[in-house]
Amino acid sequence: MPELTGYRADSTDQAELEKLVEVLSDSERLLDETIGAALAETDVDRAISDVLERLGTQVGARRVILCEMIGRNRVTCTYEWSAHGVEPLAGSFANFNVKPYSDAWRDAFNEQGVATASAGEGLDLCGAERVVAVPVCAEGRRVGYGVVIDASEDMQADYVGLMRQSLAFAGVLLRKRNYANDKDRWNRRDSATGAQNRASLYAQARHLDRSEPLGLVSCDINGLRAINRVRGFEAGDAAIAWLAQAMLKCFRSDDVFRLGDDEFLAWLPVVNELAFSKRVEKLCAKILRGQVDVAFAQKWYPSWENRDIDQLIDEMDDLRIKGKREGR
Repeated sequence: MPELTGYRADSTDQAELEKLVEVLSDSERLLDETIGAALAETDVDRAISDVLERLGTQVGARRVILCEMIGRNRVTCTYEWSAHGVEPLAGSFANFNVKPYSDAWRDAFNEQGVATASAGEGLDLCGAERVVAVPVCAEGRRVGYGVVIDASEDMQADYVGLMRQSLAFAGVLLRKRNYANDKDRWNRRDSATGAQNRASLYAQARHLDRSEPLGLVSCDINGLRAINRVRGFEAGDAAIAWLAQAMLKCFRSDDVFRLGDDEFLAWLPVVNELAFSKRVEKLCAKILRGQVDVAFAQKWYPSWENRDIDQLIDEMDDLRIKGKREGR
C-alpha cells in the first residue's frame, strides 16, 4: 500500500485511496493480458477487435469504436465492439459523426488530447449519453480516434488512462496491419498497367460506407480483337496501357482497377455529384484526344446500401454495353 508523504488521510480518504490503487492494479493487469493476447493472435483485425472488447467489458461500456481517418476531416468506423444486446453502429455509422476537425469537437479536446461529451452539449452523439474520445496514432501521425460510448459511471474516474493505453496499443496493431497491407499491395496491383486488380477492389470495398455516395466509371476498348488481329498483340497491349494511363492521370492509383483484359473501373468514394462530373469530364477529354476508341459509362450513386460491389460492376457493364449499341 503506497504512502502519501506529507498527507494525513482520514478513514474516508484512505478507503478512496485503496479503491483507486485496486482499480489501477486491475487496469495494469488487464492491459498486460490484452497485449499478451493480441500479440499471440496472428490475425491483426481480430487482435484489434479483442483490444476493444476487453476495454469495453472492463469499463462497462455500451460500445467501443475505432475510427480511422479516410480524408482530411472524415472518419469511418473500421472496428467496433458492442455490449450484449446493443445494436452495432457499423451499418449506420453515418448517423454517428465524431468530427474531430469541427469546431465543437476540436474545442472538446483538452490539453491531454482527450475529448469528453455528454448529451445536450451540442455534439452529435447519436443517442449516446456520454462519449470519451482519444486520438490513435501510428508511426507518429494521427490515424484515427478511439471512442468509448456510455461507460459505467463507477468507472469514469479512472478508465481514461486505461483507454489511452489500450488504444495506443491498437495504434501499434494498425501499424502492423498497414505494413502487411503495403507488402500485399504489390500482389493486388496489375504489373502490366499499374492499376489495382479485382482482389484489391473487393478488399477496399469492404471498408467503404455504403450509405455514402460513390461515383463509378467503367471503360473498355472497342475493337481490341481487331487491333490484335490486324496490328498485332503489341499494338493491343499498347492500347490497353494507354487507357490505363489515361485513367490513372484522372484518378488516384488506388482507385483504378483492371477487371479484365481491357476492362477498367475507377471510383470516387464519398464525393458529391458535381465533383464527380468534373472528374469524368477530365477523363472524357483525354479519351477523345487519344488514338483508341473507348467504350465508356459513368454513374453517381447517392448511396448503395442495397447493393454489393459485384452488382455495381454488373450495372456498369450494362450501361457500357448499352452505350455501344446506341453508338455512344
